[in-house]
This record gives sequence, C-alpha cells and structure tokens, in this order.
Amino acid sequence: MQLWLEEEERALSEGYSGLRITENTSFLTPDDWSAFMEYERAVTACFNGRRIVALCSYALADLNGQKASDIMDTHHCALGRADVYWQVVMPKEMRGIP
Repeated sequence: MQLWLEEEERALSEGYSGLRITENTSFLTPDDWSAFMEYERAVTACFNGRRIVALCSYALADLNGQKASDIMDTHHCALGRADVYWQVVMPKEMRGIP
C-alpha cells in the first residue's frame, strides 16, 4: 500500500488530480481468497480520503454467492449488469440494509 501512496504523491506533484489503478484476480487460487479479502479491506480503508481510484476486476465464473458478498463488503461500490445497462451497486451498509 505504501507504493500506491507514494505513486499518488508523485502523480499530484506532477500536476495530475489523482491516481487511477486497476487490479485483477486471475492469479488467485481458492486458498488465497481470505488473505486477498483482508488485503482488499486494508486497501479500501487506506485509500479513504485519498485521491486514488481503484478498479478491481473479478471473473464472475469464479465467484459463488459468498465471494460476491465478500467483494461487495470490501469495496465502496461495484459495477454490474443484468442486461445491456451497467449499474452502480452499493454495499449493503450504504443501502441501509443490516
């Protein structure tokens, strides 16, 4: 995470308005999932109030209901589509669901 914070500072010093990063999970094995979700929670908390936007991509074919729930609980929002239109999906805490 320190690397991302340093890159944010470099981007700001070069006149950019922030930093955009992306990640994918194609390298994960099922045994990596819990540790990766801990990392995702830490990154989300670390980036709060920063000028960093992260776009994480997940292969839907590799997800079950629990993993999809984990993802939603560790991110500020998600993009999804049931048809041709993309929608922003908010975590349940932001939708007022206990």
